[in-house]
Amino acid sequence: MAQAPDLTPADYQRIIATLSTQKAQAELAALEWQVRAENASAALAAQATSEGASE
Repeated sequence: MAQAPDLTPADYQRIIATLSTQKAQAELAALEWQVRAENASAALAAQATSEGASE
């Protein structure tokens, strides 16, 4: 098995910064999907309410 290259403190800082950025992007995407789901649920509830009122 090949030995891993030695990483410098700067390498670790770059890795951590990259992972932090990726985590923030994933969290933002999850929040965007949560908002879309909540909006869709609200729209469906409003549609069901208006259909019920028109009967």
